[in-house]
Amino acid sequence: MIEKIKALVEFAKNSKNAINSKLQISIIEQKEAEFLELKTGIKLLGYKRVIDKFGINHTLKNHGNAKTEALRGQIAITDIDFELIPLIVLSKNVIHTSKNNMGNDLILYEAIIENTFYYVEEVRKGKKELCMTTMYKRKPTI
Repeated sequence: MIEKIKALVEFAKNSKNAINSKLQISIIEQKEAEFLELKTGIKLLGYKRVIDKFGINHTLKNHGNAKTEALRGQIAITDIDFELIPLIVLSKNVIHTSKNNMGNDLILYEAIIENTFYYVEEVRKGKKELCMTTMYKRKPTI
């Protein structure tokens, strides 16, 4: 999976056209679906968890500059951080749900893997997908 994530990140960074590419990380099975429904109120059994070019590019554009992130009290996202996504969503630490400007549900995860990562997924009901929208990180607080 790590090699596929690396390849998608490289594609996202180097692609100059509007063609999207996505990678399925997992499928939400019964136990995880029950947990997520308890935390969010959303039924997600059978949904595919995906990352795509647009989420990667958004993250790098908005959270990939060290100077800008330092001003926010955050640490810049690097290519290697995307490889942690499968671990971040396994953290089971859903800390917030909300809706985006299109009315789609968003789920925010928090995971400490050396740093504290915040990962946001959009619930795409029509496609039955949980798709990355953004990710950022901070130094862990004790």
